[in-house]
Amino acid sequence: MDAITGKLSYDLSNGAVVKSNLDPSMTYQISYWLKSGGNANISGSTSNAKKIDRSGWQYWEALISGATEVNISGNGIIDEVRIYPRNAQMTTYTYAPLIGMTSQCDINSNITYYEYDVLNRLAIIRDQDRNILKRICYNYAGQEESCGVNTVPAWQSQVRQGASPAPRIIVIPAISRNMKKRITIPIAFLTILPDGYRMA
Repeated sequence: MDAITGKLSYDLSNGAVVKSNLDPSMTYQISYWLKSGGNANISGSTSNAKKIDRSGWQYWEALISGATEVNISGNGIIDEVRIYPRNAQMTTYTYAPLIGMTSQCDINSNITYYEYDVLNRLAIIRDQDRNILKRICYNYAGQEESCGVNTVPAWQSQVRQGASPAPRIIVIPAISRNMKKRITIPIAFLTILPDGYRMA
């Protein structure tokens, strides 16, 4: 995993993370996640303590005061950097464009992850240890409940470079009394509209 939240992180070997225009009369809290094996140095910090070890990442907090600028340097992968007044609270979010929120990091740096099905509907909510908190099923009224949907987002590449993608199939449930069985249609031949299914 190259990021604790979202899809991107920063390699400190590319240069320091710098935040300027701080108020020297204030004390700031700095928090960040550092990939295990890396190290980070914060200019002017009065403390820098590791708080959490989780899934190959370490959560650190530091305090800085009397400074107009802070530099975070070192080596390794860093993510979810927050700099805010000590008496403030911060929650951060990551989003997949046109889909929805993919993670939320709360004021205590507990992370919640959101996964979507192939139709970009919210399907699974996970905690910071990737345990499932909630699973959401989508069915027609009266249809037997089935959560056997593919929860790998359609926007997330699952194909190795040079490999051919596997065809995706969608199963259409019987939606009228005249239909006696469910039918299976390759998704390439199907247009999905808000009011139902229509052949392309």
